[in-house]
Order: sequence, then structure tokens, then C-alpha cells
Amino acid sequence: MTNFGAFVELEEGIEGLCHVSELDEKHVEKPTEFLAIGQEIEMRVIKLNFQEKGIGLSLKAMKEDEPRLEITSYMASPDSGSTSMRERLGEQLQRLRKTEPH
Repeated sequence: MTNFGAFVELEEGIEGLCHVSELDEKHVEKPTEFLAIGQEIEMRVIKLNFQEKGIGLSLKAMKEDEPRLEITSYMASPDSGSTSMRERLGEQLQRLRKTEPH
């Protein structure tokens, strides 16, 4: 936990950051108002920064209707037992890179 957000372990060796502005619609002073260390919670991936290898997460986006890349889609997929989250995120990154303008 930091003053500006919470680092979230998605899988061993893979972390994302949920900025305080992504915790709730209203202003949040401290991430501990919504999260506790060790708590398991669903969040949406809202940003992927290839240069810094960063993953931006959002709790408030779970309330939105827009489709976004979801960690839960990995858990619900039929082949999730044979594919690690690291491999699945890598596949998603490859697809995004192909669609980005050069």
C-alpha cells in the first residue's frame, strides 16, 4: 500500500497498480479505505504500459458496462488450467501490439 494506490499481485511475479483514483467514484484519501493487505478482490485491467511493463488496475471499472480486459476472463476460460496467467497476459500484449499504430 502507498499513499497513491495499492500494488496488487496478480500472480507470482506479476503485479499491477490500482491508483487511488481507480478505487471509487468519490475521492479516496487512502487505499486502506477500500483494500486490506492480503485481501482477494476482482479488478479490471485498464492500462498496459509496454515500455515500463506496467499494468493499471481499477476497482471502480468493475461497475462500468464497457467491456475491458478482465482477469476473470482468464479464470473462466476452458483452457485456464493448462495456461498460466503470465502466458495469457503475454498473448493479450501480443494482440494489442499488433493493433497499435506504428
